Amino acid sequence: MLSVALRACRSQDGAAFNAIHGATSLHRIATLLQGGSGSPQAPQAQNALKSVATSADLQQLLEVQKELLAGPALQGRTVANTIWAVARIQFGHSPLIGAISESARCLLKDSKFSPMDIALTAWSFAQVEYQDAPLVRDLSQAAVEISTEFQPRSLANTSWAFAVLAFGDETLFLALADSVCSTLEHGKWKPQELSATAWAFAQVRFCIEPLNEALAVAAMRAADEFSPQSLANMSWSLARQLYDDRPLLEAIAVRSATGVAAFNSQELANTA
Repeated sequence: MLSVALRACRSQDGAAFNAIHGATSLHRIATLLQGGSGSPQAPQAQNALKSVATSADLQQLLEVQKELLAGPALQGRTVANTIWAVARIQFGHSPLIGAISESARCLLKDSKFSPMDIALTAWSFAQVEYQDAPLVRDLSQAAVEISTEFQPRSLANTSWAFAVLAFGDETLFLALADSVCSTLEHGKWKPQELSATAWAFAQVRFCIEPLNEALAVAAMRAADEFSPQSLANMSWSLARQLYDDRPLLEAIAVRSATGVAAFNSQELANTA
């Protein structure tokens, strides 16, 4: 069934196959295997992932996409969607990842990456644990230049990604902090975005008082909506930053107590 789907995606109704088609195909395959959610379904999805990762059709598609990424008129979203799919399904195709990196650097120099493109690319490279210092520096510089255009989800993903990549550049995180504070004043942040942002700044040990205060106020408003993972990340972040906000800590304690049965061992450890 997946082989048929792969061939159908590639046909694109007879149109000339280009990098956009390749990225779309990979994105659809990733979404299909993820069941339309943010995480794989076990155990059926895990078996499907293993099957697809070794399929001849997929390997051919990866090779084709690698070549297409070297072509003209490439778009930032095409590159971002390709690496997102690679990260989601854990394809582990190093030649393609290298081609994505090279294409991304070229587009970044021409300012052809949007905030979402930057966030998706940084997040995906963090997920696949692919070390590419020049690309990380270029992504960081691009993020600083357009940081005021970032929305909550892109800010959270970008902050998290650079923290995971151990790129604690002061200029970058100060720019992200300013943008986070600005969007917190008038934007709607989800609990996962709040906790991921707090975790990122704590991970790179940037203790910025206005940012901590703004995140704490927003977290208090949304405390009843926090998942176990978000509660654990926020608790860990407060402890690492030595940020003593009693009302927020009490709200986290109350929320955690009512949902303690849903916590896994790591979340309990981080929350305690």
